[in-house]
Amino acid sequence: MEKIQFNPSGEPLLVNLIFEGLLEVGYTFNLSEAGSNDIILTLNGDNLNDEDDNVYLPLPTAENHRRRLRLTSVFSGFENTASKDYTIIMQVIQGGQIIGSVSEKGTLKSEAQISMLFAKLQAVELEVKHVA
Repeated sequence: MEKIQFNPSGEPLLVNLIFEGLLEVGYTFNLSEAGSNDIILTLNGDNLNDEDDNVYLPLPTAENHRRRLRLTSVFSGFENTASKDYTIIMQVIQGGQIIGSVSEKGTLKSEAQISMLFAKLQAVELEVKHVA
């Protein structure tokens, strides 16, 4: 499982979901508690509307340490498309910067497909260097 390091004293964490290619997607994003199957946050959606496919994680930011991110997507391509390639990306952003991501690339088939992306959040204290 991919580990994404974040600053526990930093700005809130934003998860951004990106679906590239000519595909229709329905998804469920879950944030699970560290060390258990308890789900803290769920976002259900699709890429067929104007709403942004992102969500801020709970505050305080430090409490997201060791929590797990899971994106489950069910998708299919539009008929008669020239490009059959797709990419699904789950990004974590802090302070306007992408601090980590997990992705899947593939080729669209004629039937529905499923993708599952996982990541674990890891708090990392920033070292402060003192100059004498």
